Amino acid sequence: MLIKLTRRGASLCRVSIAARYDGAHSKLRNFRDTFRTCVLAVHYRYLTKDAGVRSQT
Repeated sequence: MLIKLTRRGASLCRVSIAARYDGAHSKLRNFRDTFRTCVLAVHYRYLTKDAGVRSQT
C-alpha cells in the first residue's frame, strides 16, 4: 500500500514511537517475524486457490 501511495505522489515521513516495557523484553523477533509475514503474504497472494482474482464489489 505504501509503495502504491508513493508512486501516486504521496510523501512519507518517519515518526519515533517510544516503547515502554517496564523492564520486560519484547516478544517480537525482528528477522523471524518479518520473514513469516512475507512468506504468508506471498502464499496468500500467489499460492491460494483464488490467487489474483479480485472481487466485483
